[in-house]
Amino acid sequence: MFFELAFSLATAFITPVQKKQPPKNQTIYVKETKEPCTGVAPMQCLQIKGLKDSAWQNLYTNIEGFNYTPGYRYKLLIRVTPVKNPPADGSSLKYTLRKVLEKKKIAKQGTEQTIYVKESKEPCTGVAPMECLQIRDQKDSSWQNLYTSIEGFNYVPGYRYKLLIGITPVKNPPADAPSVKYTLKKVLEKKKIAGANTDKGNIWNYISGKRWNVIQIDGKTLTQSGIWLEFDPATGRFHGKGGCNSISGGYKTSGDVISFSAAISTKMACMDTEVMRREAAFLHMISDKTFRYDVADQTLNLYDNNRLVLMFGMQSKEDRK
Repeated sequence: MFFELAFSLATAFITPVQKKQPPKNQTIYVKETKEPCTGVAPMQCLQIKGLKDSAWQNLYTNIEGFNYTPGYRYKLLIRVTPVKNPPADGSSLKYTLRKVLEKKKIAKQGTEQTIYVKESKEPCTGVAPMECLQIRDQKDSSWQNLYTSIEGFNYVPGYRYKLLIGITPVKNPPADAPSVKYTLKKVLEKKKIAGANTDKGNIWNYISGKRWNVIQIDGKTLTQSGIWLEFDPATGRFHGKGGCNSISGGYKTSGDVISFSAAISTKMACMDTEVMRREAAFLHMISDKTFRYDVADQTLNLYDNNRLVLMFGMQSKEDRK
């Protein structure tokens, strides 16, 4: 356990025969909230525990290189290093971030929250294999599994929902049951998702009739990126602009999946280095890559492992300049 490691390292400094202890790697969890604690003075402490620990404990120092955001639970790989001759009011151990293994948004308990529910469920494994609702809040770009139900919510596949839900703690839940209960307060929005239609021919008739301008890459919103694509289902080809150069290539679709191939561009050099960098990054992102897609709210969205990585805004071909 984490604290067995920390204790063994710390006690090395108070034993009669001091041996130099090597740094050790350890995996820990960091809780989504800090708690009041008292070190040299009253303060707010990170709450941490090892993989086998059941109780959270105060961390009275910091983890070097770790940027903590309240509301997220982290799984971290850290390096624990003994501190030689620490001050009386200082820690005998130094904690250094090696890698963020996981960062998960934790819903506030006993509160109301606005969430989105995706138009399709995904296979997941709880107590047994099942189909999970896909949810995210207004600030998240990636979908997450919901391993329980939302009381009062009647889900219909093919529709994307915006819900106001209540979240309340469950007192003494069973080991295989969730610790919170979700209750529908209000359906704020319900929209039919074109990409969820089983007739993919119809959706590609729609997509091919529009120009699609890149408005978001990896969660970063772009204003007038200059990157756009148009699709031709008859030839299985796309063409467009990368911001500077003309680009083109092939694509194939199957169900809700699109695969790009042989993306190429002209070789004109532009003065704006940021435009050139963004163009190269975009071409690298789509070259010989496969994504899941949907169309919603006049956007064409591409997902990599359920994470939204590219968003295109719709433009009528008649309005293009």
